[in-house]
This record gives sequence, structure tokens and C-alpha cells, in this order.
Amino acid sequence: MTAPVVPADVRAAGARTVELMLEFFEDELDGPPTLGEFLEILNFSTPSGRGLPRSLRLRATVKGGRRYVMNRASRVADLNDAVFVEAAELLVSLVDSRLSNGGQELTGGGLASALLQVVHESGVSFADLPAGEVVALDADKSRTIRAVAGDVVAVPGRNGGYHLGVVIMRSRFGTAIGFLRGTSAVPRLDSSSHRQPRVRPLYTDDRAIADGTWPIVGHDEDLRALFPDQPEIYHAPGQPWSPVDLGEFGSAESPSGTLRPITRQEADEVGLLANGFSQTYPSEHLQELLDKTL
Repeated sequence: MTAPVVPADVRAAGARTVELMLEFFEDELDGPPTLGEFLEILNFSTPSGRGLPRSLRLRATVKGGRRYVMNRASRVADLNDAVFVEAAELLVSLVDSRLSNGGQELTGGGLASALLQVVHESGVSFADLPAGEVVALDADKSRTIRAVAGDVVAVPGRNGGYHLGVVIMRSRFGTAIGFLRGTSAVPRLDSSSHRQPRVRPLYTDDRAIADGTWPIVGHDEDLRALFPDQPEIYHAPGQPWSPVDLGEFGSAESPSGTLRPITRQEADEVGLLANGFSQTYPSEHLQELLDKTL
């Protein structure tokens, strides 16, 4: 499929938004963003519900045909929400323009191509190179993302915003994630983020992280330390499948397989004796739980 051609009015409006994004960045951090920081902001601001991956994973090719690599530490985590709001509006304007052939919505690659036209229209200069030296943008779909302990993930909320959680460990129960109270307007961790545990760690699968639906937005060992480092799962008493006595009020099982009986108070605190108790959720259902417990 040929690259979409962005209409002149959309391209001009998008260029003004790019200029505004750079102004916000420069006002907050005393200098324009690098190309890598600019792409990182766009990656975190991908609109949902439009057939696009949660994170575009944009990559750039620059003059001379070489793959762009940022040569300094990112400052994106220090920004406030305004620049991300502008980035999201830019992406939404391009997606809603139905720029691809046949009037279909843009794919990840098509959106990257449209963005390149807007960047060229803007004529801005990034901290490490001018816009004119960016010869191609594409969306990397080949990489399967694998989270490690301490990575912070952003789960999109039903009514906007993101539920932030830290990966605690991977075990035979699944991937344990400890979620924080409240939501974040944009998918990133910053100094204003709530740093209090919301509920006990939950176990889920890796699918939403692997395909970019839940982007990894940071790494923070201090957040991981807020939760147990070996999250247990709970078993209600009297389970017919269990070869051992689970106790009067149930038991907790560690990832290594150690069982311990729990008290009535602990069973009540975790909701073990309530109907519908669960501690492991498919990733596609976990958002619903987080929205309900907000």
C-alpha cells in the first residue's frame, strides 16, 4: 500500500501542534527535546479504540540511511501532562482524517508515515538534529515485549486515564503486578503519581504487555518494594481438588508451593470467603476489575 498523503490543512495544523509540543518541552526543561524524546512522547500518547497498538513504538531513519539512536538519557518522565495531551490530539487528528487508501483508518505504519509529513511541514529543530534530516518513520511491530521485575506498566481505563502497576515477579501463577491508587491522565510515571498500593498484588498473563496494549512506562524498584516480593495466592477452605487440609478459613500458597493456614481476619481482609473471589485474571478482564475497584 502506498503511503498516505496528508491533506495540506491537516498537515499545517499538525505542524503547529508539533511546534507547540517543542515549546512546552523547552519551557519545562530548558531546551528542545531530542528526536528520541519527541518519539517517546508520541509512543506514550497513542489513541485507543482505533485499531492501533497501545504504543506505536516509533523508530526513525535519518539522513545517510542510518537507524536513529538517542545518545542521552531521556527527560520525558519529568514533563507535566500538557505535552502528552497535545501529542494525543495530534495523533487523533491524523487517525480521524482517514488518510489511507480507500478512506480506511491508518495502520501503525501509515500513521508513522503521516507523522513524518507533519514533522517535515513543521521545520522544527530537535536538540540533536533538524526535522529535515529525518527521512523515515516506521512503527516496530516485530518485537515481543517482555517485562522484568520493577517495570511499571500502564493499563488503560475504560473512562480514560491509566492504572499504573509495577511488575513484582513472574512465577508459575503468572505475572504478579501491584497496582497503585488512583489513575494517571497519561501513561507514564512521574513525581506526582500516587505511590500507595491499591489492592493486594494480582496475577495475570503476559499477552497485553507482550503486544504493547499495556506499555512499559518506566522502571522503579522503590515501587516494587511497596508490595510483597513473593506474592501469595489464596485458597478457600474445603476445596475438593486439594489433597491437603486447607484449614478452617483457607490457606495462602507461595510461588514455591508452601502453604500456610490463615486466620478469619486475613480471609476477610482479602475477600477470600466472598462469592466470586479471584486473584488471577486474564489480561483482557483485568481492566474491568481495576475500573470497578477505583
